[in-house]
Amino acid sequence: MARTVEYNRPTDTGRRRRGRCVVVSAAILAGGRSRRMGRHKALLEFDGLTLLERSARTLEMLRPAVQEVFVVGEWPEYQTLTLRVMPDDFPNAGPLGGLATALRAARSNRVLVVACDMPRLSERLLAAMLDVVGDEQVLVPLVRDTEGVPRYEALHAIYERGCLPSIEDRIRAGDLKATSFYPFVAVRELDEEWLRAHDPDLESLTNVNTPEELANVIRNEAE
Repeated sequence: MARTVEYNRPTDTGRRRRGRCVVVSAAILAGGRSRRMGRHKALLEFDGLTLLERSARTLEMLRPAVQEVFVVGEWPEYQTLTLRVMPDDFPNAGPLGGLATALRAARSNRVLVVACDMPRLSERLLAAMLDVVGDEQVLVPLVRDTEGVPRYEALHAIYERGCLPSIEDRIRAGDLKATSFYPFVAVRELDEEWLRAHDPDLESLTNVNTPEELANVIRNEAE
């Protein structure tokens, strides 16, 4: 049985409600090359904090449901962080390799995984996801893109350690899509209606890959 803990979770009214939820580790995947950004995006500053620091701050708000927060990625600049930093065990396997590393390194059986380039992570949405963790091996948002095509938000999801063999199989096969192992594990989708009940504009799922996208987020924050 999964370990649970009592904590005061944020609610849609802005108040906090005491309840129980599963205990997880939280991993920030920050090993990418940031080619489209043109510079190391995890260390870009937004509102006085780097994107990496912003992610860590939001995840720390979820304690004690989040047992630990750590970073997956190997950059010299990370050595000054107060967080545990895990070198990527699969440095050429993209986010899928980062996910495998996170599951290997986590102290909990489940890992809340986020990307380092999500500057608007929502404590409310993440807490709501922790509240509904069940027997699934993957709990993942499913949204539609501008053309109406369904898309998993694989780097804003909760994974159980039992996914690891299927992930490593896909890496060995060279099938490096972040969701390539989903057909081999138990996946539970969180649809857009459920997501918007906790994050009406889906801001938590916003990521930035280019200077223009970051500028848009900064401009919207100022308005």
